[in-house]
Amino acid sequence: GPPLLFQLSTLPPVPTPTVTPTATATSTPTPNPTHTLTSTGSPTALPISRDHGSGTCWQSGPSWSVNNVSYVIDSSIPDSWFTSINAAANTWTDVLPSRFIFSYGYFSNNVVKYEVPLDDTILAGTAAIPDSSGSYEMAYTKINPLKSWDTSTPPTGMSFSVQNVMTHEFGHWLYLSDMYDENCSEATMDYSVATGEISKSDLTTYDIDGINYQYP
Repeated sequence: GPPLLFQLSTLPPVPTPTVTPTATATSTPTPNPTHTLTSTGSPTALPISRDHGSGTCWQSGPSWSVNNVSYVIDSSIPDSWFTSINAAANTWTDVLPSRFIFSYGYFSNNVVKYEVPLDDTILAGTAAIPDSSGSYEMAYTKINPLKSWDTSTPPTGMSFSVQNVMTHEFGHWLYLSDMYDENCSEATMDYSVATGEISKSDLTTYDIDGINYQYP
């Protein structure tokens, strides 16, 4: 089937966005939890994920048919960004009781790139490609090199935080949709992002509820 695009997830296309989510998320995942697999087989032997759910400040669509999804960081990405990107992925992996795991590796069709998205005014664009059954088969994110980025916490000047934006984008890999409700502005999956912002690096209870539904 056609790719499912999230091209407008981290706008706005102006130097200083007018929407600024609350700086402190309402909840953070349990730090450094240990994921214990209940099967001696492959991760695909774990309970199958769910899809097309919704709740307060979260909404989901299709899902991966497995609970362990690997990803690679393209050579176009600056080496100094790897820690921030992996931290963003681990933020979702660390949610319990969800058994979903992002696994960083060297061989995968799922890629994070430093490349201009289809719309060069946005910060990052994510696409997810379903297979014939409707489950995810491949995903990628393009981080726009035309924007100013920083790995500092918080980022300096008028720069955007790599980890902040990638935590949001990895949420799209899980098929959690953008939230446009002003009552959901604290959520990691809120559609807007500001320079200097780091609040999306931590998940709120809304985002945690979303992944726990999607990948029990």
